[in-house]
Amino acid sequence: MSFSKFHIPYQQTGYFSNLVTAYLNQEDDLLPFYTHKPNIEGIKSAIKSREYFKVDRKLLVNELQKGYEGVSLSNKLKENIDLLFNENTYTVCTAHQPNLFTGHLYFIYKILHAVKLAAELNAAIPNRRFVPLFFMGSEDADLDELGEVEIDGKSYRWQTKQTGAVGRMLVDDALLDLIRQMEGQLGVLPYGIQVIQLLKEAYQKGRTIEKATLYMVNALVGHLGVIVLLPDSAGFKKSFSSLLKKELKEQFSATAINDTLKVFPKRFNTQTVGRDINLFYLDEQLRNRIERDGNDYRVVDTPISFTENEIVQLLEDRPKCFSPNVILRPVLQEFILPNVAFIGGGGELAYWLELKGVFERAQVPYPVLVLRNSFLLVPKRWTEKLTEWNLEPEALFITKEYLLNRLVKEKLNQDLSLSKEISIIEKTFDGIVPLAVQQDNSLLHHVPALKQQIIKKVQALEKKIYRAARKRENVLVNQVETMHNILFPNNQLQERVDNIFPYYARWGADIINELLEMSPLLSNPSFTVILENK
Repeated sequence: MSFSKFHIPYQQTGYFSNLVTAYLNQEDDLLPFYTHKPNIEGIKSAIKSREYFKVDRKLLVNELQKGYEGVSLSNKLKENIDLLFNENTYTVCTAHQPNLFTGHLYFIYKILHAVKLAAELNAAIPNRRFVPLFFMGSEDADLDELGEVEIDGKSYRWQTKQTGAVGRMLVDDALLDLIRQMEGQLGVLPYGIQVIQLLKEAYQKGRTIEKATLYMVNALVGHLGVIVLLPDSAGFKKSFSSLLKKELKEQFSATAINDTLKVFPKRFNTQTVGRDINLFYLDEQLRNRIERDGNDYRVVDTPISFTENEIVQLLEDRPKCFSPNVILRPVLQEFILPNVAFIGGGGELAYWLELKGVFERAQVPYPVLVLRNSFLLVPKRWTEKLTEWNLEPEALFITKEYLLNRLVKEKLNQDLSLSKEISIIEKTFDGIVPLAVQQDNSLLHHVPALKQQIIKKVQALEKKIYRAARKRENVLVNQVETMHNILFPNNQLQERVDNIFPYYARWGADIINELLEMSPLLSNPSFTVILENK
């Protein structure tokens, strides 16, 4: 098994927003909305800002060790956790929810990017140490989103009656049944039995989803020293309680968000949906928003309510009952970690760019924002077809319609385009205009309108010619459509639909190391096509 890589600018793929490309280009109107530039100098600047904000490192290490109870740790991982006691050690962080069986491919891509960036920073800034860390968003309660995974085009959904934070849910018989179903699909692949065994070891009946996900991530990338942090902890939340109290009493984050949105560049869509209070009430079976109702606080869609004194006392006694939403979760992350860089997808970067004011009011350092690495995995069959069709990898990102027309035209060795004929029509009518106007000035607008009518009919004829040619070349057409459906399922990036385990089942654990090896550096952000050669 061997692979080669091909880098493509993000802008050229057509799958990334204007805001993402503007951030990568460091365009002027976005500069006020982040603190450090996404480069080595930006990392050094983030380190300097961190020197004035002390993290409770003893608490951090103690909570990490609690999270790993009963889990076997690699020497590299033990070393990285111990390094966090050292004031010269910083984290490179990414975050995600505990999606079922890791969810989409980019779950793994994010984590491997953290490993790559930490290694790059250790080489570039040798007087500091950097360790990769995965911050698990285990308090997310959206089971509809987190409880489904797609394996080679087949969807598996966890049908459970449990409610509340997904990370607190328990592995049950319904989830174990999904693994048995997947065994029939993956078990026939070269490393399929290994994958199923890994899933069974991680998702043991009665284990919480957050612990099962930690076990899974550790099994996949623990040897690389990746630290998994479980923030749903009384210790972490108690340390953060002063900011939770500030949010309850002052609603400071909503004010900061509103001030930012007033001046955010209008050419970009805003991401955040801030509330007056950006906190949830979290219990074993629910995670519902907290709203202020006069002098009281109520939990939405429940009969639960508190006076101000009662809710402050609850925060003191049971801090795990409070859960920050998407606005405050990043602040909690940066509060408890000695973090200098946050790796996120395009949507995450978009809402982080709206949070700088929240960080300033919380007086918590803002990290360097790094767009996560993206990949397209091309199996050997389609690598061979690209060679056969004489296509460079970037041709995969043109529209399927254009690609089909191009390949059919080359197969027939005949130009099916009517662009030359359309050009002749345009020139002919341009020559008619002076003659027509000379006879009747009212024909000035009639001739161009007639020209457009004829051109539209010729363009429609051109489409019919291409369709007829494609119909005759049905084998080629079917191959291109099959390739496109595999590489861009549902017309989306592969990483937003597919799961890592079908690839692991085909290629083995080496795919993890291959992805890490082919991850671009901070200095060269680009989309990476990975081609299986043999």
